[in-house]
Amino acid sequence: MTDPEITPESFPLLRDGQPVVIIDERRQSHYVVLKAGGGTNFKGNQIAHDDLIGRPDGCTVHSHKGKRFEVLSATYEDHALGMPRHAAIVYPKDTAAIALHADLKPGLTVVEAGLGSGALSIALLRAIGPTGKLYTYEKIPDAIVRAKKNIALAMGDTSNHTIHEEADIYEGIRERSVDRVVLDVPEPWQVLPHAKEVVRPGGGIAIFVPTALQMHETVQELYRVGGFIEFKAMEILERRWKVSARSVRPENQMIAHTGFLMFARRTAPRDA
Repeated sequence: MTDPEITPESFPLLRDGQPVVIIDERRQSHYVVLKAGGGTNFKGNQIAHDDLIGRPDGCTVHSHKGKRFEVLSATYEDHALGMPRHAAIVYPKDTAAIALHADLKPGLTVVEAGLGSGALSIALLRAIGPTGKLYTYEKIPDAIVRAKKNIALAMGDTSNHTIHEEADIYEGIRERSVDRVVLDVPEPWQVLPHAKEVVRPGGGIAIFVPTALQMHETVQELYRVGGFIEFKAMEILERRWKVSARSVRPENQMIAHTGFLMFARRTAPRDA
């Protein structure tokens, strides 16, 4: 049995409004959103977006000066690191760990707070798929405007995403019997009593905080509230390696501490 022939007609094509990365001859990536009639200048090398729209993903283009560039559709990591930000994002290394350790999967109902620039929301939506539901609590209007644009660029249709605008999750959670609660707020310990009320037995919580003091306060409240088990705390450190034909060594810089992650599972009531 032979592999099906790959023909140009089967290639996905770049489209107007699509986020891409344009990679120069030094292998440096530049995040760009394609716009009909628009263009991007890389140190004097002008590339017209109309020369890219409608061409295959992974195509090669030359600037007006003859410099070669490769063009690829943006990945989640490209989008999260390159999109406009309202505040610091949850880094891809952390969103990946949240998706794994919170056991996110298609069809789940998830409550999230806060929205920030939308990087974590995008990761959650990708994990739960179109059959899942995401409810996000966010109080800051400017953050909502920017995050909506970022999410739409990365995800397209997000009709399964509801944003409770100007809603304070510290005051309570509207949803009931949810599968997961994911928190990226300054004082997550204030939300734990509400999470205990709404997370179904067997469901769980995932919490991101930047400091050890926040982590300690959260853990103390977690034990005080009760009803959770299988607690774990961690941080993710990412060190990349430079591999070439003549050498193998770690990169000079690494993505070290960005925050602490905490996870726990909800137990059933004792009379259940």
